[in-house]
Parts: sequence; C-alpha cells; structure tokens
Amino acid sequence: MKTALFLSLTLCLGAAVPLSAEVAPLSSPETTAATRTDAKEARHAKNLLARHLITVTDDFVVEAYKNGVRIQDGQRTLLNEIFGATVERMNVEVRPGDWLVFHVVSNRMRWDGSKYFAVSGMLGDNEFGFVSDPASQAWSACDDPDRVRDFIRRRDEGTEVRASPIAKPWEEGDEHMRQNAGAGFSGKSLWGGAASTWIKFVAPKNHSKPVSLPPVETVPAKEVTSPSTPAKPAPEPAPAPREMLTPKRWPVQILYGMYGSGDKNADVTMKLKEFVEQKKTWFAVTPSALGIDPIPYWNKSLWIAYVKDGVRHEVRRYENEHVLAETFYGPQDGPELAKWLPETRWRAEKGELQFHADHTATGYGFEGLPQWEALASNKMRITWADGRKAEYFFDYTWSSFREEGNEKATFHVMQ
Repeated sequence: MKTALFLSLTLCLGAAVPLSAEVAPLSSPETTAATRTDAKEARHAKNLLARHLITVTDDFVVEAYKNGVRIQDGQRTLLNEIFGATVERMNVEVRPGDWLVFHVVSNRMRWDGSKYFAVSGMLGDNEFGFVSDPASQAWSACDDPDRVRDFIRRRDEGTEVRASPIAKPWEEGDEHMRQNAGAGFSGKSLWGGAASTWIKFVAPKNHSKPVSLPPVETVPAKEVTSPSTPAKPAPEPAPAPREMLTPKRWPVQILYGMYGSGDKNADVTMKLKEFVEQKKTWFAVTPSALGIDPIPYWNKSLWIAYVKDGVRHEVRRYENEHVLAETFYGPQDGPELAKWLPETRWRAEKGELQFHADHTATGYGFEGLPQWEALASNKMRITWADGRKAEYFFDYTWSSFREEGNEKATFHVMQ
C-alpha cells in the first residue's frame, strides 16, 4: 500500500519515476533458453574449420573417414561426374584436433596416367577453413595396405610420410575446385606413391578459424603490447634438421611477406628475410614467431613473394603451419630438379648411387649405368641397366626418395 501511494503521489506531482532503476526487467524461460542456445552456437562455431568438404578426384574417393570412423553414404553427395572424374560434397564438420582420411584411386591406364585429388574445408561460400597442400605438414599419405588400419584409426600414425605433388595432374581439376568450392580456392592437388592410396589431413589442435570476418575499417597493423607489460620476444625457431640438404644451390631473395586476413595485414618482410635468407631455417606462421598480430583471435594467412634463380614465385601458408627452408631453396619444378640432382650421393640397402649431369648414375652394388630423368619438382624416373623403369618420389626435404609403390626401395642422401 505504501509503495502504491508513493507512486500515485509522485505521478500526480509530475516527477519522473526511474522505473528501470527500481525494477529489474523480467526474462521469460524461453528468452533465457534462446540466449543460452545462441551463446552455445557461437562457441561451437568459433573453432570450426569446416562445415562441409568439397573434393575433386580423378578418378574417385572409395571411402572417407573422420577420426577413424567411416563417413556414411548419406553424408556424401556426388555433385558432378566428368568422364569418370568426380566432384563430391561431404557433410562433415571439422575442428582442431580432428583428422580425415580419404582412400582415392586412379586408373593409370586412362588419360596418359594423369590423376588428381584436392580438398577444401568449407565454412561458407568461397570461405575456406583449410585446403589441400602437399607443402603442408598436415597432409600425409599411406600406400601400404598392411598399415592402413592404423593410419585410419590413429591420428598421428604414418604422418611422417608426406603427401606429394602430382607430376601429371588432371588439367581440369583446379577449375572444378574453383567452380564448386569458390573462385578463391588456393590449394593444390596431392597424392601418395601408388594408384590406390590413402591421404590423411590432421588439423592442428590449436588451430582456429573464424566463421566470417565482420566489415571493418582498414587500419595499420600494430604490435600487440600491454601498457604495463613489455612484449615478449618471439621464440627462436629450432635449427634446421641435420638431414636436410644445405640450401646453397641458388640465391633466394624475399620480395615481400604479408600476414593477416582481409584488409588487415602486417608487413613481415624483414622477419622472413631473417628466417629464409640469413638463418635458412624453418618458422611457424604464428604471431609469436612473426612478431606481430594484425587481427588478434582471428585466423590469418601468410603471403610470400620471392625470387630464386631469376624466377619469381608466390606461396601462401596458413595459421600454425611450419614453413621449411626447402620451400624456397628446394626444386620448384622438373628443370630445377635436373639442375639440383647432379653430383649428389644417395644410399639404399642395396648400395650407393651418385647422379651426374649427363643424366647417368654410378654406384656401388648396382649393375650397369642407370639413366635418370627429372619429371617434376619431387619426382624422377630411373631406367636401370636391365631395362626396368621405375619412378621415384622425394620427401618434402629432398633428403630421401622412394620408389613408387615400394616404400622399401628408399634412398637417403649422404652428407
């Protein structure tokens, strides 16, 4: 009664009553539940790397697996079929720490042996959480049926064998990726060492990707520091592994490096020059390694332009990837491999080989005088003295090569 009388007197006197300060607004159970649901969905989407997958394969994906479990047929949709090559959509969400395995096959008797396999993890139209890239450590391959079970079921099993670029990719593959995934697709096709191979993608556990970038004004990127606490220096990258080949064949010049996303980018050219030109070591695509964070809490990528042996190259690397010195100093194509290989020595179980500029090889433990030819940046063919021809793939550091379909026939560089 007293409260009602007070309100009536106040209104009659014409004073304003601050109701919002006196009475808290009430929320219905439905409103509270909706708010909680929205917050949960926001947290759920924050670390999402893909809402679905787009694959282009020449010829096709036999089976696909997520975290060791087969992706059901109801989750797979055939979008297109081009004279045996296939385009698929797989309704699978991918998050940090997940892993995917694709069993892909190609008929080497068709189209002069060309093949193709590329994947994009899609967050939306023309928005990519990840893409296939043989230069990334996230992609590995297995050609041995005896190891496939563990390769599928165990996250880190077999990841020491990197997936390889394709020496003769299906020439229409990239265009079909752009048509179905988006014009911004910047990935590359990859494969294992056999016509039937298993390809694995392991998402880094600390990797995150925003659902979308809100429209923001362009501002210069600034180093993230606290007024009270000095910024910590970026940790020194680990030294390059001893088994890598000393990258001294061609001088490399970094032209520029831009780190960021959308219209917020930071110039990290001098930092890249330090890693690549001076120290010749690997580095991570992270704010701590590059010394700057143009968009805190958002996923970023790194664009690099460089010149080697008078030829300009551009590469793109994604958040948390490790970039090796061999990315720049290693052979970029067949002609570069042909210049790089002569006078290097290699050892296998059966003996040693040394390659020469006249495309012959001499060695201990092998009959006759083998002939070699470079087919791609990481692939060559050896014609042995008995007439047998075999193709070999180099690993991502060019410190070993193995015969296609025969992992036991592996040669290691001799320092």
